[in-house]
Amino acid sequence: MRLLLALLPAVILGCAYYSGPKPPPLPADMVPVQAPEAVTWHTSIQVLTKNGLPIEDLWRNAGWIETQVRSVDQTEAAAWADCVDPLQNAIAGPDRLAVLVRLEQDGDARSKIHVETEWSYSQDSEVTCQSRGVWEPGMLAKIKEAAEANAAAAAAVDAENS
Repeated sequence: MRLLLALLPAVILGCAYYSGPKPPPLPADMVPVQAPEAVTWHTSIQVLTKNGLPIEDLWRNAGWIETQVRSVDQTEAAAWADCVDPLQNAIAGPDRLAVLVRLEQDGDARSKIHVETEWSYSQDSEVTCQSRGVWEPGMLAKIKEAAEANAAAAAAVDAENS
């Protein structure tokens, strides 16, 4: 009983300071956006959703937005990723997509973003595909353009109200 009472403060302190798992490191090739992090965060969610990519997971402190896996047209997606199906020994286009957006603040009025994809093929077994890096720049450009437009509109309203 004394041992339990002696260890109780250590257990309480250990639990009080636990802040959850640490996020993975941010990618080195993040793209600058002329918009505050909060604007880029909300705009990223809007753009992904408007493009048929429902949100699966949000981790605001880590700058992490992950979409649900969704089906894609396999013929069209063959231009975006390469898959090797070990059951058929053939190259096939992916039939599923999940998107991950990473972002961070970069000063008071700027942020940085990175878009990556996880393509997969799931006909008879789960096969992870290798992105060609063709699709991601288009989504990144949509998010960046919309975030910068939203930031400019907010700044104009602020100036008008001042």
